[in-house]
Amino acid sequence: MKILVALILVTVFVATPARLKAQPEPQRSADQLPLKPGRHLRFDESQGTWMSLDISPDGKTIAFELLGDLYEMPVTGGEAHRIACGMPFDSQPVYSPDGKSIAFVSDRSGNENLWVSNNDGAAPRALSTLDDNTVFISPAWSADGQSVYVSRFKPDINAFELWRYPIDGTAPEQITHAKYAPGTPKEFRGNALGADLSPDGRYLYYEAKTGLGFDDDVTFPLWHIVRRDLHTGEELTVVTAQGSAFRPGLTPDGKQLVYATRYRGQTGLRIRNFESDEDKWLDYPTQRDDQEASASRDLIPRYAFTPDSQYLITNYGGKLHRVHLASGTVDSIPFVAHVDLNQGRIFAKIQDQFKLDCCKLQPRVRIARASPFPRSRIFMKQT
Repeated sequence: MKILVALILVTVFVATPARLKAQPEPQRSADQLPLKPGRHLRFDESQGTWMSLDISPDGKTIAFELLGDLYEMPVTGGEAHRIACGMPFDSQPVYSPDGKSIAFVSDRSGNENLWVSNNDGAAPRALSTLDDNTVFISPAWSADGQSVYVSRFKPDINAFELWRYPIDGTAPEQITHAKYAPGTPKEFRGNALGADLSPDGRYLYYEAKTGLGFDDDVTFPLWHIVRRDLHTGEELTVVTAQGSAFRPGLTPDGKQLVYATRYRGQTGLRIRNFESDEDKWLDYPTQRDDQEASASRDLIPRYAFTPDSQYLITNYGGKLHRVHLASGTVDSIPFVAHVDLNQGRIFAKIQDQFKLDCCKLQPRVRIARASPFPRSRIFMKQT
């Protein structure tokens, strides 16, 4: 949820009843969020960071996320209007192959889940109904438009796994498994992110790595790109790089693959031609990647191709950019979004609502150590 509050470090213990895995959580609508808007922020914005986006199949419209709301505008730029807004944090919109629907991630049920709606944001419905702190990352439609692939991160296993959700609401299918056995150590668990499907629907491309899903003490390379044959289940590593290879994107004609990598401390996009096997820089530098952090919205924001496979549209440096695949020339796409954000109450009002008394918070002593000086101790204190 989009809430501005002061953070106080406290220790909280919550007892919850055990849940049976076979029992799905009940679906809740957006108006059942416990937090109510307490104020509004209204302003015009022409820049944004980490804006995952997509282009409609007819090539006329861009859908993108900004500050937890979803917007659309002409592919040439201009005025953007909201198609999903309110207290929930909505992100990562992706058009269906027929352009009639959008898949996206939202916490409007109280927990992040995978949702679909009409392409104008109307008639939203949940494809998943989890309530266990799972994080959903990078939805991607199947070529036939009958299902959505998405990565899920669960804190208890500290790994990303790929799942497929049918849009008819039937049970999801797990595509990759972090554990190859029940007792697989965390450092040997598999991770899968950034799914993209080949135009013919046969191959699934994604970024993979072995080890912790989130770790800031790392040795490169971490990620490589895998191609999975959806007919046979066979997998093949297709791209590796010293700075890792991630965020694969296939052109609509299926002839080229774009991916991201880090080089000399900066992240850029490279392009590989399947016919000639040529691999070269497309745009460098671009958006700094998230390899050492939690990657809760993938390693870089989603980019998209025009239907004629001539251009790529991406976000970095606060702007939207159009990149010509053949020449690598880059043009900016101007936009203006009329932001109108519902915000939760500020901390003082939350304190009144929940009867919090900050003055009575008790310090907690941790990691006490003996001092060389008599009658003294060294310790850390949390309040």
